[in-house]
Amino acid sequence: MATSDANDLHLVPLGAGDLIDRAVRLYRRHLFTLMRIAAPPVLVSAVGWVIGTAAVRRMDNVSTAGEAVFIALLLLGAAIVIVSGHLFGVIVMGGASRNLVTHLLWNEPVLARTTYAAVRSRFWSLLGVALIVMVWLIVSSMVGMLGGYFVMLFLGVLLFVFGQVAPVW
Repeated sequence: MATSDANDLHLVPLGAGDLIDRAVRLYRRHLFTLMRIAAPPVLVSAVGWVIGTAAVRRMDNVSTAGEAVFIALLLLGAAIVIVSGHLFGVIVMGGASRNLVTHLLWNEPVLARTTYAAVRSRFWSLLGVALIVMVWLIVSSMVGMLGGYFVMLFLGVLLFVFGQVAPVW
């Protein structure tokens, strides 16, 4: 019988517990590297949220129209920075997934440098995928909200009809 290498890929079905155990071990082993990988997109989004929060808090004390326009532009800029940070996060996740798969298959080291090299080499395709994911989330949220609206409308009509037909207690 042949002995197994550290690089052997075991193709056995895994249960949820096994997957969670492997993910926790992977995160525990490479926690600070994964934090370095995730930090730039999170910081971009955080800067956007700080700008937006400052603009919202300033809205109470607007005295001139120019100041109101400035706050509106600040809110628009904050929204753009927040969305850009989230898109950047999805792009970085694509590069990190490539890095983690090569680690699992060929025992390559998990490094922030290799993740961002993968992001640079496939930036436009990762951006396209991130935009597709964003559009998918927007459309599915709209469909879900429309479904929720119809359920609430149906319940409202049902309660109205029940209130008209039911005896007064």
